[in-house]
Amino acid sequence: GKLNKLPHDLLAFIISFVTNDLREVLRLAMLSKKIYKEHFNCTSGVWKPLCIQSWKVTEQHLTQWPKMSSWKSLYATLQHWVPREGFYVLLDAYPWGILFLMRILDGNFVCDVVRYNEEKQKQDCYRLFNVSCVDKSVASLEGSNLKFRVTFESKENRQNRIGRTSISPILANDIFPTVFGRIPAFPVETMTLTCISTAEEHKEDSLDNLTGDDGRENVDDLPNSLWFPWNPNWNKSPDIRKMVHELVCKSSSSASKYQGKELRFQWVDGPTRTSELVYTADMPIIRPGLYSGTYGEHYGQFRHEILLIEYRRFPLHNTNERTRVWDDIGKTIFAGRGNSIVKEIQQSIDGMGNATVKEIIFVVGKKVTGDIHVPLGNETFVALVHPLLQFTRAVGETIRNRESKKVLKVKRFFHGWGTLAYPNFHRPSWSAGSLVQVEDDSESGVHQFGFAWERGVECAIILRWLDIQSTHPFLKERTVN
Repeated sequence: GKLNKLPHDLLAFIISFVTNDLREVLRLAMLSKKIYKEHFNCTSGVWKPLCIQSWKVTEQHLTQWPKMSSWKSLYATLQHWVPREGFYVLLDAYPWGILFLMRILDGNFVCDVVRYNEEKQKQDCYRLFNVSCVDKSVASLEGSNLKFRVTFESKENRQNRIGRTSISPILANDIFPTVFGRIPAFPVETMTLTCISTAEEHKEDSLDNLTGDDGRENVDDLPNSLWFPWNPNWNKSPDIRKMVHELVCKSSSSASKYQGKELRFQWVDGPTRTSELVYTADMPIIRPGLYSGTYGEHYGQFRHEILLIEYRRFPLHNTNERTRVWDDIGKTIFAGRGNSIVKEIQQSIDGMGNATVKEIIFVVGKKVTGDIHVPLGNETFVALVHPLLQFTRAVGETIRNRESKKVLKVKRFFHGWGTLAYPNFHRPSWSAGSLVQVEDDSESGVHQFGFAWERGVECAIILRWLDIQSTHPFLKERTVN
């Protein structure tokens, strides 16, 4: 009927709410010859606004997209790559992990390492590889001749699937041969790089030929147990490209070939978005997302860890379902090992009266990158931020920033629990602590938060927002509204 008379932009806006699958879009176009002729069978038509509406980008981002023969071809290319943009963690670098940002830039799908820059005292980006958006298959490791085939887990298989990654032999055998054994299960939301090069093709492609000078004439002089790129106490900042290169080369089963060696990158889903979450005057206002925190000098080059901070809300409206809610809190917040904590919270809230407390809200910090005690993928702390309960704990008027050693004034604190464990996440337990709000940042004026364990309450891990999220938000944030 009248759909064929709609402007291209308005029709694209409507379609973007129905589907972004090219096959489904074409099926809609075939519903009417007039619609197809007027909007789809032309040089631009509805395809340009569809690219913008479906993938939530600005005109500025258009300059980064690959040059294609038509907007329809570009739409098909974007459908393959845009859903794969975002943050990933390298699972083969377990237990530490390395954070990567993947996005379309200058017509290519590029992968940048996100790592702490000691000189700038902030997170910085370094290029690892790029893939032609047109070719869609082969990636080249920067500074090396290694080439990889790129594959992704299909979107249909992303829901409710659990996989298991094995520890990289380089980490298990060369650094901590007796520490690591069992690796936890990870959701299969991964990108895989499969090496398609052989060692014979890279006889001259030694570690020394990669960018940078490590100050040693022969890598073999280093003992295997302290093999330097992955040694936490290496006194320089190794080039991540060297580290990835060695994951492929040194851990290959045969010295004569690298072919078939896989590197797995897990997609980092953004913070949970709860539309029902309403901030109250007694709650901390923390922007959900990725933060960095310094966990201790004994972790060396891996001491700056990345956390995903988010709110978790549990409604208590239905009295009959309260038992289920408490069970859910025990499983999802305290990982099934905090029964005494859950019982303590429950008793305190029940004492306030069922009609008083309508919901329970936690702030959860989960490690995106980790260490040998609490590896990536595990909660490092949780804090109860609503309702405020009275526990027999106290935090002083000041607290020391573990990274800068600067003494900060404490504005308020919220009762929480932090994870402690022996190496290899052995016998993990919850230890009392506090989420602290300290004086605002002197430069930006934003609120500052950190976490302090009760046993070391004089020091806190101060959380620092990763600025790169401001220009590269999580996909779910771009598709909302």
